[in-house]
Amino acid sequence: MTKKKEKEKENQDTVHHPHDKFFKQTFGTKSVILSFLEANLPKEIFRQIDQDSLILANREFVSAIGKNSNSDCIFKALIKGTENYIYLNLEHQSSEDPLMLLRFLEYNAQLIRQHLSEHDTTSLPAIINICLYNGNKPYKGPTNLHDLFPNLKQVESYMFAGFQLVDLHTTANEELLNWKQAAGAAMILKQGIHRDFCEWLPNNQQLLLDLEKKGYIPYISTMIWYILSIDDHTNAIELLDPKLKQIAMSVAEKLRQEGRQEGRQEGEKMGLEKGKLEGEREKALSIAKSMVLKGYPLDDITFLTGLSRSQIQDLI
Repeated sequence: MTKKKEKEKENQDTVHHPHDKFFKQTFGTKSVILSFLEANLPKEIFRQIDQDSLILANREFVSAIGKNSNSDCIFKALIKGTENYIYLNLEHQSSEDPLMLLRFLEYNAQLIRQHLSEHDTTSLPAIINICLYNGNKPYKGPTNLHDLFPNLKQVESYMFAGFQLVDLHTTANEELLNWKQAAGAAMILKQGIHRDFCEWLPNNQQLLLDLEKKGYIPYISTMIWYILSIDDHTNAIELLDPKLKQIAMSVAEKLRQEGRQEGRQEGEKMGLEKGKLEGEREKALSIAKSMVLKGYPLDDITFLTGLSRSQIQDLI
């Protein structure tokens, strides 16, 4: 962007967004932001900020749809006595935004990702979000994330308390049976990490048959496909009950057909590439032969055609 266009853009920003420009030019300075934070943060938080390390660390974020967005002012500082960081995300609003909390969430997630990448750590930084509002009426939008979930208040204790872990490694098969239609899939996944069903199948296929009889594994063909796809042993099918073996044989034949089809496609692709290479080589040889007859230096011919000296000498 030329200096003239940069100046024009700056003038437009001044006209159309005077509040934002004034906000960034004033609150973006260290002395002003420290005074503001001291007046507005809880004392126990403000005292932990290492003021000497405080810097303006604005970020430009790219959303999932590829749209760039800028946070107004992001400050970064060390927490006193530690090597851990705290970010202060200060946003200016002259109008009420009912989804301001969502914007903060989006900024925070991207800010954390960038911090982890820059510092090669898995320790998350602390982030404090502050909205400085100068609208012409009192701000009545939600300031608590929980207020955005009016239809199911109970979600608060799940969504913001971490995530619920379901650990198949420590869950007994007897407990998995209570999962009904999910039981078979869970058991197969639990064993699948070992890539070995030869010992597992003889002891558990009756259980699979019982689940199939109850209609709990309508995905049995997919289940057999998974076993055949990941098991490192070739005799897994031979260990199956006749009913399961019949399904497995059908799945195995389908896998073989898919393999043959992929092989044909790969062969056709390789044939086309080989033909293309042969054509390019013949063209290079033809050009080289013509250049030899016209007395071009050997080094020029090798450079222009990509052929080796020995290939060209064979033409002489």
